[in-house]
Amino acid sequence: MATIRIREASDLRGDEADFASEREQEFLGAALRAALARSDEPVWTSADGTRICRRCYEPIPKERLTAIPSAVRCFDCQQEMELIQAVERRSR
Repeated sequence: MATIRIREASDLRGDEADFASEREQEFLGAALRAALARSDEPVWTSADGTRICRRCYEPIPKERLTAIPSAVRCFDCQQEMELIQAVERRSR
């Protein structure tokens, strides 16, 4: 007669915790790679020192630069780029 092992509830919680930990590590790794990639992008400025968006070539608002001093895109362009990247990740 075959023996069937019934998993304990504690086994399931461990597996779920391992899965959550792996997902968190993947997320943090992706976030770190994205941050490092952004830090390599050159900053574009106009003759008067105004920071210029790398996508639409419009000035980046001071409020955005106050919130994110390393920003190389305006809010709208950054939001659109993140949406495109999210769609690309889901399609893989």
